[in-house]
Amino acid sequence: MAESQYRASLDMKRRIYGEDVVHPNIAASLLKLGLTLQLKEDLEGAESQYRASLGINRRIHGEDVDHPSTAASLHSLGVILQLKGDLEGAESQCQASLEMNSATSSLKVDAQPEIAASLRELGVILQRKGDLDGAESQCRSSLAMNRQIHGEDAVHSDIALSLHALGAILHKKGDLDGAESQYRASLEMNRRIHVEHADHPSIAASSHLLGEILQLKEELEGAGA
Repeated sequence: MAESQYRASLDMKRRIYGEDVVHPNIAASLLKLGLTLQLKEDLEGAESQYRASLGINRRIHGEDVDHPSTAASLHSLGVILQLKGDLEGAESQCQASLEMNSATSSLKVDAQPEIAASLRELGVILQRKGDLDGAESQCRSSLAMNRQIHGEDAVHSDIALSLHALGAILHKKGDLDGAESQYRASLEMNRRIHVEHADHPSIAASSHLLGEILQLKEELEGAGA
């Protein structure tokens, strides 16, 4: 349903502005369509839309010019490449997005959440590349920034995502107590966020990984007894 609506909106804008015209509204629609395809796990389709959005934003704002819209397209493309397993490409796009958002933060009031998202995504990428210290540093920076944005004791999905990502890294590093703490915090926050949806995927993911940690700790305690 969402995909058909975004495609209809995109077609309408192309009729309004012209089939070959570059326009910010067309770039924005391509980005939204890409996210819809990403959620449907159509990674090839999503990548195609994100690359088209990036191309238009670069033609509008300049190939080598920093702009928040270009940064958003770079971040989305980085996420897709990470999901496809192209870690070098993903890191390159997310690093470029992070640097661009930082450089243009004065142009956009809500730039900080996007910077925090790029930090978290870089953490995920570095974890998959085996750079656990680098991954932990990025995720801790993301968590700190999200708490600064939303409030130290706030309940927010961005904070929950950073907690979960940090827990996964500590898990990989063998810091089971640290991982358990982050997973528990993420699980509790997701339960408060999705209070009317007890079977939400975010709750299931945190619960599953917390269970893995507790089982591993029991096995280690049993082996040492």
